[in-house]
Amino acid sequence: MNRQTLASLQVCCGVDTFEVTTNKPLLVSIGGITSKGHLQPCNTHGLQFKYKVNPDKVIDGASGNIDKLKAVFEFVKKCFDGATELFISRIDYRFDDMSNDYNRFYKLNRLLLSMLAVCFNSSNNYSSSDLLTAEKLTVRFDCDHSDLHISGEYYNKERQEPSGEVKTRLELRSRQLYIPFLDGSDYESFLLAEWLERINEALTADTFNSVIQICTEGIIEGYKTNIEECGNLTEYFVSVRDNIYTTRQLSNLYGILGRADTARQSAYKYRHGDKKTKGRKLPCFSLADLILYRDKLEQAAFKFFETQSDELTKVA
Repeated sequence: MNRQTLASLQVCCGVDTFEVTTNKPLLVSIGGITSKGHLQPCNTHGLQFKYKVNPDKVIDGASGNIDKLKAVFEFVKKCFDGATELFISRIDYRFDDMSNDYNRFYKLNRLLLSMLAVCFNSSNNYSSSDLLTAEKLTVRFDCDHSDLHISGEYYNKERQEPSGEVKTRLELRSRQLYIPFLDGSDYESFLLAEWLERINEALTADTFNSVIQICTEGIIEGYKTNIEECGNLTEYFVSVRDNIYTTRQLSNLYGILGRADTARQSAYKYRHGDKKTKGRKLPCFSLADLILYRDKLEQAAFKFFETQSDELTKVA
């Protein structure tokens, strides 16, 4: 990928939503302020009640400001005054891009989420598009093991909220947590730091090569299974271009499914755009590109860690 393009990317980090679990139903009013508009009931299991909280709906700007977020936590605690059990059971972090449309960095995020999925052995990985327009909407993985419940999603936020400021959003979610509420720990920072560690763990040459190999095997199998419907090889590669990440991978595919003696030449033409691809170039990536993107995410996270309020925080 063009390094200047990636270097220009700016994202901001914050908490999109969090979920609390308690053994006491929500109080209707706190100090004359209704709580129903701030906390959304999710479900009830026996004596446990779950509520979803959007920090910005409690205090404006709280999702991207730790000081304000702590004030939201204080408000939520008051909503369950007298509860003997109250803990955070889920927290969703967001990385928002306000400038670029969804397709510009779609493939980069698809690759990042694929590497996380492979690294943490996720078996539930998918992408979606609009049924009528075929517009790309989301790419996602869900990992559910006995000791790890996480998911990641990159989606078209502008399509979801046309009047909003955010164009695209990467969400990293931690689920089935048991984080005691307001016990003095900065759990909102700790859990985000865990996500940064997971990304670092995933960004290795071995994981990168594993993703390429899995995608390559899928492309080969798809071509052999549907060879009568695929048309020529280049047309088929156009249909699976989102899973072709490197020039070497493309060259190998031409060599395996086409002619080995012209594989490099064919890959070059496809990579840089020719008549068969209607001049459309193929975005390719290296591990170094992903590391540069990781640095962008870390910078956004560190900026979130450092946020402080200059004004008194009030419940909306």
